[in-house]
Amino acid sequence: MIERFSYHLQDDYNNFIQHKLDNHLEKLSVDNGVFVSRDSEKMYGKRILGIIDKELSNKEKNRLYKNQRLIFVNLSIDTKGNIIFVELSCYGLMEKDISSKRIFNILNKVKKMTINDIRTFQNNGYIKYTVVRRFQ
Repeated sequence: MIERFSYHLQDDYNNFIQHKLDNHLEKLSVDNGVFVSRDSEKMYGKRILGIIDKELSNKEKNRLYKNQRLIFVNLSIDTKGNIIFVELSCYGLMEKDISSKRIFNILNKVKKMTINDIRTFQNNGYIKYTVVRRFQ
């Protein structure tokens, strides 16, 4: 059995939990998709993958490839399209393949991104959006 490890900024996690408690946020299912169009979803996913590719060195990419690692970027997005929580996860310890500074930089850069063309959904809710980076 392979364990899945998650990485996030501790302050963001604490703020997210407090925000959920204060505003009674609940996770919503997204059957019809988050984005207005498929093109805007692809563009946003490519922006996230671009951040990962720019941040990682070739050496780190090769290590991830050799260890057959996938990087999952999980975003919690509120009704206004703001990213309220970013989490990187991987099967196995990511620190073996990537420096903690790079993980920190990826989390910060993704957190600062803006999201456009999101469908409206009920208040007091948030959605999870996941992008996967596979190294080949």
